[in-house]
Amino acid sequence: MAPRWLVFALVLLVPPAEAQLKKGNILKNKAAREAKKSRLVERFNRLSPEERQRVMKNLPEDRRKAMEKNRERYDKLSDEQKKRLEKQYGNFAQMSADQQQATRTAFRQMGQMPLERRQAMQKELRRLRMMDPEARKQRMESEAYKGAFSGDEQKVLDRLSVLVPQQ
Repeated sequence: MAPRWLVFALVLLVPPAEAQLKKGNILKNKAAREAKKSRLVERFNRLSPEERQRVMKNLPEDRRKAMEKNRERYDKLSDEQKKRLEKQYGNFAQMSADQQQATRTAFRQMGQMPLERRQAMQKELRRLRMMDPEARKQRMESEAYKGAFSGDEQKVLDRLSVLVPQQ
């Protein structure tokens, strides 16, 4: 997993705070739960190391281990990588709850693709993010792009390319 995915991994690993929802409210409340998770990650990142340890001690073992692993990977990043990751998280945090959910879904979809396709998409994603919006639009409408990626892959790239434009 690339370092820029770290924040999103943390967001996905924070346990939900609400009880089981009634069937009719699941979709409506799912976005609210995800937004709450984002705020929890933000608060967690502002804690001192001692406070983080205390919080993590109360987590289930599998979640605690996953968070520790992600935190270790984050600590090993260069300052430039950390800044880029923080910028991505900032853009993510400014999205509406529905946009955040769509982005999480796109990350999950990409993560489920075969390694070769995922690598091709990651390469294209880096390329798209470096473009200004007009150049990105032209690239995504080109025959070369449409021939290189399936419709599902194009949807994922479209969703993720706007997360951090022009690095």
